[in-house]
Amino acid sequence: MYDRETLVFVEVRLRSTNSHGSAKESISGRKQQRILKAAHAYLQAEGLWDKVQCRFDAICLDLDPDNSNQYQVEWIPNAFSSSI
Repeated sequence: MYDRETLVFVEVRLRSTNSHGSAKESISGRKQQRILKAAHAYLQAEGLWDKVQCRFDAICLDLDPDNSNQYQVEWIPNAFSSSI
């Protein structure tokens, strides 16, 4: 997506239980590196490498402990940084 002039790559994480941690906690360093690699490939393929600013956001959804029919949503702008 674009936020004004910034191309935003959005990672969406969902957890229906917290037995393996929260949605936010599931964005490990290894996962971040995979997202960066995919973004790098996209920017090169589209000829955008030196033309746009980039940002990496996360949308995290965790099952609401008080209501199992709803999720708590957390949007984290600039969730991690990159050298892109």
